[in-house]
Amino acid sequence: MSDQNDDISSSKSCASIYDALQQFKALYFEQLKKSDDTYDGLKTRVKVLQKWVQDLTDQNELLVKTVEELEIDALERLTLLEANISDAQKPETSLSTARDLLTAKGLDRVEGLFRELEEVKEQLSEKEQLVAKYQHRVEELRGCIEKGKVTEDEVCVNQHSITELCESNFNQEHQAHHPVEKEETLAEVLGIKERSLSHLEHLTEQLEQKEHAITCLKSQLQQYRETPNALYRVRQQVDWFTENIAQQCASGNVPEEFKKCITTMLEELRESIECCNLGPTSTGPCKVR
Repeated sequence: MSDQNDDISSSKSCASIYDALQQFKALYFEQLKKSDDTYDGLKTRVKVLQKWVQDLTDQNELLVKTVEELEIDALERLTLLEANISDAQKPETSLSTARDLLTAKGLDRVEGLFRELEEVKEQLSEKEQLVAKYQHRVEELRGCIEKGKVTEDEVCVNQHSITELCESNFNQEHQAHHPVEKEETLAEVLGIKERSLSHLEHLTEQLEQKEHAITCLKSQLQQYRETPNALYRVRQQVDWFTENIAQQCASGNVPEEFKKCITTMLEELRESIECCNLGPTSTGPCKVR
C-alpha cells in the first residue's frame, strides 16, 4: 500500500513539475513575441533568451542531480534485492521470506525505477539540445546587434563627413560672391532638414559631376598647353625647309616654275602659323636635322 502511495505521489510531483516548465516556456515565448526587429527590440530579445538559457541551465543541473539520485537509489534497491535474494537462498531463510522478496510487486518496482531513470535521461538530453539551440540563437542575435551598431555608426560618420564637405563648399562660394552678413547653417540656407539623407545624396552626385567636369577641363588645358609647342616646332621646320629650298634655288638646279610654287606654298604656311600669334615655350624649339 505504501508503494502505491509513493507511485501516486511521484507521478503527481512529475506532472506538477512538467506543468511548471510548460508555464515557464509559454511565458518566455510571450516575451519574445512582444519584441520587434528594432535595435532595442533585439536587445530585449537577447536579454530574454539569456534569462531563458540561464533557467534551462539551472533545470539541467537539477535534472542531473535528480538522475544521479535516482541512479543511487536504484543501485541501492538493486543491491538490497540481490542481498535479500542471496539470503533467501541460504538454508536458514524460510521460503516465505524469499517469496516476499521475489514478489512481482518488488520486481515491478525495480523496473519502474529503471523506466523512470531512462525517461529522466531522455529529458536531460532534450534540455541540453534546447540549451545549445538557444545559445546559438543568442550568438546570432548578438552578431546582428553588433552589425547594426557598426552600420549605424558608419552611416552617421558618412553623413557627418558629407555635411561638412557640402557646408565648406557652400561657404567658399558664398564668401567669393557675397559679403558675409550673418552666420547661417547649411540647413537654414537651403531650407532643408539637417542631415537629410536624400539631399545629401543629391549634393554628393553634384560634387561628383563637378569633379568630373574639372578633370575634363584639366585635360583640355593640358592639350592647349601642348599646342603652342607643336605649332612652334612646325614653324621651325617650315623655316628650315624654306632655307634649304632657297639654297637649292640659288644653286640653279631647280626650275623657275617649281621654285615659285614652293616659295608661294611656304609663305602661305608661314602666314597661317603667324596668324596664331604663338611664341616658343619653355621647352624651346625643335632641332631639325
